[in-house]
Amino acid sequence: MTAGSGIATDPYVIRGWDINASSVNGITIANTTVYFTIDSNSIHNGIRGIFLTNVTHGLIQNSDVESNQVGVLLDSSPSITISNDRLSYNVQAIVANNSQGITVSGNTVSFQKYNDIAILLNSAPNSIVTGNNVYMNSGGGIYVQTSPNVQLSNNIVSSNSYGTGVYVYQSPGAAISNNNVTRNSAGINIRMSGNVTVLSNQFSWNILGLEIEGNNTVSNNTFSFDTVGIVCHCSATNMTIRGNGFAYDGLTLDTYIGTYVPSFNITGNLVNNKPMLFYKDCSNIIINSVPVGQLIAVNCRNLQIRNVQITNTVVGAQLVNVNNATIMNTSINSNSQGGIELSGSNITIAFNNISNNPSFDAITPSVQSMLVHHNNFIYNSASGNGGGVWDNGYPSGGNFWSDYVGVDNCSGPSQNICPSPDGIGDSFFQLVGQPAKDRYPLINPYLLTHDTTPPTWLSESTLIASNSSSTGITLSWTMAADDVGISYYQLYEGSKIVSTQPAVLNFDSILLSRYISGLTPGTVYSFKVEAVDWAGNPSTNGPSLTLTTQPNSASGIAWWIQNWYPVAITGVAIGGATATMVFLRARKKAMRLEEKSRPSTRV
Repeated sequence: MTAGSGIATDPYVIRGWDINASSVNGITIANTTVYFTIDSNSIHNGIRGIFLTNVTHGLIQNSDVESNQVGVLLDSSPSITISNDRLSYNVQAIVANNSQGITVSGNTVSFQKYNDIAILLNSAPNSIVTGNNVYMNSGGGIYVQTSPNVQLSNNIVSSNSYGTGVYVYQSPGAAISNNNVTRNSAGINIRMSGNVTVLSNQFSWNILGLEIEGNNTVSNNTFSFDTVGIVCHCSATNMTIRGNGFAYDGLTLDTYIGTYVPSFNITGNLVNNKPMLFYKDCSNIIINSVPVGQLIAVNCRNLQIRNVQITNTVVGAQLVNVNNATIMNTSINSNSQGGIELSGSNITIAFNNISNNPSFDAITPSVQSMLVHHNNFIYNSASGNGGGVWDNGYPSGGNFWSDYVGVDNCSGPSQNICPSPDGIGDSFFQLVGQPAKDRYPLINPYLLTHDTTPPTWLSESTLIASNSSSTGITLSWTMAADDVGISYYQLYEGSKIVSTQPAVLNFDSILLSRYISGLTPGTVYSFKVEAVDWAGNPSTNGPSLTLTTQPNSASGIAWWIQNWYPVAITGVAIGGATATMVFLRARKKAMRLEEKSRPSTRV
């Protein structure tokens, strides 16, 4: 002790110590109700940096706690405040077990090790976690379990690479507001917790922004550049999702909803500044020539979708248990998870442009009867596992597939009248999966008029750099959109084209990438990207970027000191996305996102 008498107005003070704990506890306080403050200490290399058990009235502030197994451990110690501390290189930074009403505020929590949880509240109800910066931890960020009525607000939770930024499990009544959640493998996950509010948070560049179930409310949040913005396990819940904004982002539903539609409500949301249209238990709906950011329909009959364009979201149209539906003269392209996901019966999809969605996810059907013809599938295919008829017979024909490699030398229902080309391929086009096939694939795109409209870019489109060296760099960009389909992208350095990239999205992502080599060390470069559509129309307003390559030799150290953080977080967004794609695809194909195991508790 350096001061104090242990009362509220004069607490005991432990201040100014440099404690090398050498594989024991740095500071231990047990079995007392006196008031105390642990202030401005450096505590390192211990099992527990600070260990409080069966105490109350404690304040831990302004201290450096690093390289311990657990930085601060509270056990049965309510009403403790941990404020303005720096916790780094521990296995876990803060763990509170059976400690209600604690406050964790204004701390910097970074670089925790071994894929564990940075901040864990376990049976710590009525606690407050606010104003913390939780970043670059190898595992999860903030985990709350069996802790009702916790408030999580105004935190920055970023670049936590192999875990969830914020995880709430069996903790009803949580209030999650005004947090900035970015570049995590998963942003926020709410499990087995009711009456939770997720309000006015910012989600960006996460692999999965928000995964949620239960009778909860998600409102007035912004989602941008997440591979998936919201995954809603909406079956059997009273979920409300309202007033949220999405850019290069969107919402997907748990498709186990089936014929039972719970009382969930999705209203007032915008996707790329266009309405997210949501219908349930509907009939005789006509959607024609109106702005659509994303379309979701559940348990609907006699649905007509005509003359709309849906781009740059997660899944363009998600139709669950929809019967007697028609999609015609519509453009659905450049979506990160798929063009159309549907289940139901008596579906007709004709005369549409479905392009530049992930390679095998133009249409993902699970239907009893479906007719698909005279659509243009450009740089994406479709799943044939869900059945359906994929042509309109002969001589009407089927669909145009940009990856069809057949020839047109013959004609006739059996394509055996030769030579006599008829605009239809002489061999069938096999869809992804068995048994569906297009028997009469079109040789050329089906267009009523010549395409003269160039691709367009959202105002939020971006070009970013990663993997920088002195002579090369990886450039990645968000996708453009087109009324028919994009053929390729051109990367410019100044006015010179330095690379051409096919517009093929091989996995679920919002980014395409290209490595640029042959650069000069320590040199300023200006890059931009433009899209060219299938008819050869180029865009003119693509995103741009100015950067300086790394210098050579020792001066490169100074470059890294100045630029390490932007490069690192870009790497998390791109590298983490690539590493997680198989995981996301497996979850989506199963039509059900897996349950996550309950976090462990460290003591």
